Amino acid sequence: MHRHRQIAGPLAALALSLAAAANADLIDFEDVATPNDCGWYFENWGTVPSNHAGFTWSTDFPFSGDSCTPPNSMSVYRNTQPADARPSGFSTAIPQGTRAGFIPVYWSWGELTMSRAEQWDFHGASFAGIWRNNVWVSLTGYSGGAQSHYHLAFLGAAGVSQQVNVNFTGIDRLVVHVNLGNWAGWDGDLPMTTIDDISYTVVPAPGALALLALAGCARRRNR
Repeated sequence: MHRHRQIAGPLAALALSLAAAANADLIDFEDVATPNDCGWYFENWGTVPSNHAGFTWSTDFPFSGDSCTPPNSMSVYRNTQPADARPSGFSTAIPQGTRAGFIPVYWSWGELTMSRAEQWDFHGASFAGIWRNNVWVSLTGYSGGAQSHYHLAFLGAAGVSQQVNVNFTGIDRLVVHVNLGNWAGWDGDLPMTTIDDISYTVVPAPGALALLALAGCARRRNR
């Protein structure tokens, strides 16, 4: 009986962690409006609103996209191109739905930052190069200004969506870096990488955790 009580804590913590990942929130950008016609591929281009899903979004791209999006903002593209029309990764890189966020590259690297006031766990996201092969994606998690997590992923062929799963716990800021990669030889070449299906869980506040602990103690006493 004593041995059972010893392992109950770690097992309960593991169960809570697994449950949090299983019940994670998902950002798929399907609810972001795409009213802008920027020409060429970007007939359906929009800007991620400030505080979308409770996050602050920014990129290091200093230019606006044909005046469609403000500088340093996070953009979303809605794909309406059939797979055989002017090949680009947009026709195949969105794993589900029609929209994906994208990270433009300025010079040799592009950067996306998403942050929020509360701590949160980042479980992963899907990425794809659009017109570029061999893109590197580095994911860095920060807590209170200090780096706490890091993961490096490699995307091979352009237009192929790749799920990247990580376990960044207790962060308040995520920085995503993508490099230039190599042109895939398609009709078009804009160095950008999509990000989609961002999986995350907001960490309960300390008061909420205390209430959960008290509830657990009450359940054990009732047994």
